[in-house]
Amino acid sequence: MVRVIPEFGTEWKSNKYMDAYYGVSASATAPTGYTAYDPESGFEDISFRLTSFYDLNHQWQLIMRGEAKLLFSEAKNAPFIVQDGDSFQGLFGVGVLYTF
Repeated sequence: MVRVIPEFGTEWKSNKYMDAYYGVSASATAPTGYTAYDPESGFEDISFRLTSFYDLNHQWQLIMRGEAKLLFSEAKNAPFIVQDGDSFQGLFGVGVLYTF
């Protein structure tokens, strides 16, 4: 039996989170020539995931997951992020699951 679960989502991040991961203080950028960056709170990204489960037998399953994520402006505009192409991020994973 095969089961497929589609997921669509976005993540809201607080100002404190965005500053910790994407912010850069003026003292940190002084020797580099970059400007300071203080991102606001907001949506960090939008994503689509597709997870599938394939039953090998009654205890073992094969799991596959693919994800496409697109960063939004507050995250992708951080000065230390060098954009080569677009702000798309992809992920693919395969695993096995054993049920007791």
